[in-house]
Amino acid sequence: MNGYRIVDCDLHDLYEITILRRRRLLLNWLDEHGLAHLEVVWPNDLETTPDGEFLLGTGSCGRSLRIRLDRIVHARDPVAGEDFTKP
Repeated sequence: MNGYRIVDCDLHDLYEITILRRRRLLLNWLDEHGLAHLEVVWPNDLETTPDGEFLLGTGSCGRSLRIRLDRIVHARDPVAGEDFTKP
């Protein structure tokens, strides 16, 4: 996995639960160019490839997103107020 840092299992489980509950997340992440993003995302699925694990979702403007999990800096459930933090 090209420089991919494995995400903690508990954090991975939180993403899965969010998908199952059909909850949105306020995500702060860095893209492949190192640019920071802050956006409300509707997570749809998780994907595992040789390049890493990805959150597949829909952004606030309806565009499809594919975010590598280890590039997520911070995630928050804006309804429950729950923070998803890295250990």
